Amino acid sequence: MENGFPRFPRFIARREDIDWDEYAAEYDPPKPIRPKKLKKQHSILYGMTDAKSFGSPAAAKPAPAAIAKVEAMEAAGEDEFEIERRLFLPPPSLDELTDEGIMDMKLDQLKHALRSLDLKINGTREKLRQRLRSYAEREKSRGGKGWDSARVMTWLQTESGRLGIKAETLVQIALQELDGPGFLSLTQAEIKEIGVTPLGQVKNVVRAVEELQKELS
Repeated sequence: MENGFPRFPRFIARREDIDWDEYAAEYDPPKPIRPKKLKKQHSILYGMTDAKSFGSPAAAKPAPAAIAKVEAMEAAGEDEFEIERRLFLPPPSLDELTDEGIMDMKLDQLKHALRSLDLKINGTREKLRQRLRSYAEREKSRGGKGWDSARVMTWLQTESGRLGIKAETLVQIALQELDGPGFLSLTQAEIKEIGVTPLGQVKNVVRAVEELQKELS
């Protein structure tokens, strides 16, 4: 080296300025460090790990599915914050979004749930709860799920004036006791089979089916 000292420590000469017996008598060796239990045993990026496998090459290898997900987000132009938010803020399940479950949520939990669902987080606590309730109801009704025949007929009666559906046609549909998925899957041929014969009424019922499909999609 330029300064005359070796790069790595090595013995050069005994230090005569230190009383080694006195130094050894006063020396307090460091206490052994007890390994702490891992607080998190699962990572969305690295899969399942435990104290024994943590730090091993296998444990430090990201899961292929997680890598593909991140790469897809980056290719879509999402920034790092958005990627992190989507990875670490999993949306709540519909089973969690019951009226009781929503009422039990604290303010930060409400905002966490709304943010994970790409919904607005501004407003009072009651507005946040109502936003979650509306989302849950919409999702539970998607595709007509949760709609019994009585609810289908209530909707048809409410919209019959606007859609031009006559009372006789409503009776023919009511006799079939169609629930949400059943009504949404009606075809023009099936509408005729249940006794709706005027072409105008058949087309109006088809339009009703299409509108409810959009509303519940």
